[in-house]
Amino acid sequence: METTAVRRREPEEGTTPAGELRLERRADGRLWATCGDVERAVWVRRFEVTRVTAIEEEVEIRHWRVDTRQGTRSFQTRLDAWPRVLPHGGLLIRDVAGDLYHVRDPAGLDKQSRALLWAFVD
Repeated sequence: METTAVRRREPEEGTTPAGELRLERRADGRLWATCGDVERAVWVRRFEVTRVTAIEEEVEIRHWRVDTRQGTRSFQTRLDAWPRVLPHGGLLIRDVAGDLYHVRDPAGLDKQSRALLWAFVD
């Protein structure tokens, strides 16, 4: 479990003292924000990939360009972050911002998308 403490600036006179906000990544991979006794899950965006148009590698980073049901997206993953194969046969990709990209049926993608993806899947 990874935890990061974030402090607010010192309160001005006559205001309520600032609390400590902690960001914590739990074992299930979800990010939680806690402040005192209050905790909330941090929102993660999810996109369903319909086509992969490009995957390019640079030092320490991989750039992806994909079409999703929500529109065209561009995102980055670390070189050591590989798409996760899901039990139903789909793929899940997490970008550096924590957003999730789901490929429901990799075999149902067009030929170019499959060729680009299979280089990164066992």
